Amino acid sequence: MVALSMAYRIRHLENRLLDFIAQSGYDLIEIPMIESADVFLTRAGDKIIDRMFTFEHRGRLLALRPEFTAAAARHYNAHYAGQTVRWQFAGVTFADDADNTTANFQQHSIGVEHIGQAGNAAEAEVMALLAESTRKTGLQQWHLVSGHVGLQSHLLGRFGLDSRTARLLLAQREILTNPDQGKAHALEQINRVLAQISEETPLTETFSTDGTQRMLDVLLDSTQYGTTMGGRTRKEIALRVLQKRQRALEHHQIVAAVDFLEAWVNIRAEIPSAFEQIARFIESDDIVGQNLLTEWRQTIEQVQQKTAADNILIQPNLARNWEYYTGIVFGIRASSGEYVAGGGRYDELIGLLGGQKTPAAGFAFYLNRLLKELAED
Repeated sequence: MVALSMAYRIRHLENRLLDFIAQSGYDLIEIPMIESADVFLTRAGDKIIDRMFTFEHRGRLLALRPEFTAAAARHYNAHYAGQTVRWQFAGVTFADDADNTTANFQQHSIGVEHIGQAGNAAEAEVMALLAESTRKTGLQQWHLVSGHVGLQSHLLGRFGLDSRTARLLLAQREILTNPDQGKAHALEQINRVLAQISEETPLTETFSTDGTQRMLDVLLDSTQYGTTMGGRTRKEIALRVLQKRQRALEHHQIVAAVDFLEAWVNIRAEIPSAFEQIARFIESDDIVGQNLLTEWRQTIEQVQQKTAADNILIQPNLARNWEYYTGIVFGIRASSGEYVAGGGRYDELIGLLGGQKTPAAGFAFYLNRLLKELAED
């Protein structure tokens, strides 16, 4: 009886949301349950890759869908390229959580994709629809939380970190918000991993600047009277010296980046205060950063106009599991702190899946989490 009760509750909530979203002009589409694994691996984060169910069939690597957006983007490329579409979807997704042996591998989801419309009006429409849909569920205590992946990436770019180091830095965000850990622990984690990578990386003569190459030549000249030392050739010794020098230079960049990120991840405030704090990180001559912030403000203003929402919070560090997001991201956070829905802008995904670069935004409700919150609300 318990299973039937849960099935009824899911179907009842699903139908209520689908009917409401349809009134906003979003057509229901079917997304295959099994897709080529490449569709999802294109921009999946490390945590997602480890949780996917994949299998080989007739020489192809396939996957049970872990979410809907990537599959919807493939469908758009195949049948609707160049058009503006508003879609909704519903069904189950599959993910393995190695840290929770009691987890249900099958979860129910419902959401929308708005593909093909440029500008922040599309984001505002999707965010407002998410807010209004949440009201229809009957959830009482919740906030619409917004962050910005694009602005965060732009501001981190000032520190000149390579993509691997930047990803490693972003992986420390939970540590930086933990008062019992913080900056010192994050730097320790970063330095440990980078040192390990450095030791495991083969020595190379490829350098990023002519100055570094000239320094290699000087070091080789200075060691010309000794061909080996401790079993290493003089070229290997010179390369190790330069490698340590480069790591020392990167350390200063990493420390500066961690200082920025420590302040950035701890911004969680209502609209006026949050945007004032964010603006302090953007230089007056940083045109790109200023434009991103302006567009973000304008989008939030449009959402407020569409929904008369007074429960919007700004958290610039808000993270999504999937790495295809490129701009504003957002989610519905219940009073427990659990997110029952999430989404954002993903302008590059359709291009990465073989189509033209196309503006797109969407969201998904996590119905199992939502039902739990409704029961406890």
